[in-house]
Amino acid sequence: DGESIALTDLFEDWCYDEECDNDGNCVETAVEGCIPPSSAYLQFSAYGSYNLVFSGGSGPTEVEAGEWVWIDEPGDQMFYIFEDGETEIMKILDLSESLLILQTQEGDTYSFTAL
Repeated sequence: DGESIALTDLFEDWCYDEECDNDGNCVETAVEGCIPPSSAYLQFSAYGSYNLVFSGGSGPTEVEAGEWVWIDEPGDQMFYIFEDGETEIMKILDLSESLLILQTQEGDTYSFTAL
């Protein structure tokens, strides 16, 4: 619904494990002593790849790697991202040397500021 998501909201379910039995009944349990990441970094390549790096929590640094390709159509600058067999369209709301703001098809907004 066009809502911005805070980093803390993004990691809301980070410290939960889901266990399922043979019948497909699943239960989420909190991981004791877990602290969600405090930072997310985006490395975006002009060659069609990206890395989203999560760090600062109780677990190891986690990297999600994926690929992207421009959508060559008139209008807003958009691109496809490919990750885990899924495809999603991202719209660029702002792009400069120090800021990247993206919006998903569902209206969620992600903002990345250069350090």
